[in-house]
Amino acid sequence: MKPLLSIGALFLAVGTSPLLAQAEKQWDPNLIGLAPALKEAGFDRNDPESLMLAARHEGSLDSPLVRQGAAYGLGMFTPSPRLIGELLRLVDDPSASVAIMACQSLAKWNDRSWMNRAHARLGSFENGHEQVGMSQILAQMGDYSGWPLVIANLTKEYYVSSALYTARSFIGMKDGQGKEVDIAQELELFAPHIEPNAKLRLAAVVQSIREEQEKRKIEGQAK
Repeated sequence: MKPLLSIGALFLAVGTSPLLAQAEKQWDPNLIGLAPALKEAGFDRNDPESLMLAARHEGSLDSPLVRQGAAYGLGMFTPSPRLIGELLRLVDDPSASVAIMACQSLAKWNDRSWMNRAHARLGSFENGHEQVGMSQILAQMGDYSGWPLVIANLTKEYYVSSALYTARSFIGMKDGQGKEVDIAQELELFAPHIEPNAKLRLAAVVQSIREEQEKRKIEGQAK
């Protein structure tokens, strides 16, 4: 059985994929490993009808990887009610990696119909990578409800890198009073509690976020 695409590759893809209302022409190089799984199972990644069948592939040990490839591949095409419906079904897939990929494809189209289902899935995830991954996609859509999970995973050795990678997606988050939250400051509060090897990465992320926050502040004043 081939492993599902690594969470690290998922994060790279989620972090670099813009919210597009049109199909992309090239597969993200971080996700190209999904293509062989589709091909070996007899599906054509360039044919949306074939990918619709792949999205329902079962019966083999590699079936989740095939469905993950289908979830990504369907997002490469111009959205239609059929494609959106199939991806919505995949948000409820037993495999968290398939569900996260389906949400990412829907987010590319700026579709929001998946978000309630994503909240339900997020509440069922126990793995920190999965929690942070889904939280990041929601944040791309302006939904910052996953921030507490990102913060919680900062103090967990196996998930701190994912949490740090995701933090930038929450720039612009506002509190209950409508005031923008200082994400950099929130991260710094956890500095004493994260593993020593992650402290330098934390400092770099904080610096990067501060620069972006200042840039946005200047741009806002210029308007």
